[in-house]
Amino acid sequence: MHPYVEPRTLPSVTQHLSWAENNEGLVEIFRTTDSFEINWAITVVFYAAVHYVDAYLVRFRQRQHDHSGREREVQIDPYLSTIWKDYRRLKNLSRAARYECAPYFLKELNESKLRLASIKALVYGRLKL
Repeated sequence: MHPYVEPRTLPSVTQHLSWAENNEGLVEIFRTTDSFEINWAITVVFYAAVHYVDAYLVRFRQRQHDHSGREREVQIDPYLSTIWKDYRRLKNLSRAARYECAPYFLKELNESKLRLASIKALVYGRLKL
């Protein structure tokens, strides 16, 4: 742990859901006519998905501390595995947006939002919220 970071408790289900929803709201601030801003919006959509998955893991399994552990849980959990393709696609879009300077447009952003909606629906359905 970094010497200047105080240890803290792990976020709760409610906190993860709140962060996910805040990320969804943030996406709407980006201009959809600017490829650079769309790329960041896609990245924010992916991190909303991360928080929805973490909310699920906190309740039903064990929260993972890195992307590889989280991906493993998404693949093996009987419920999360149904959204594995959506989650993986969001991760790949986000990675390409950040590191490969992919020229994404409104089409990819809308696809990202639809995939996030599937993840959110599964998580809220399982959490019975």
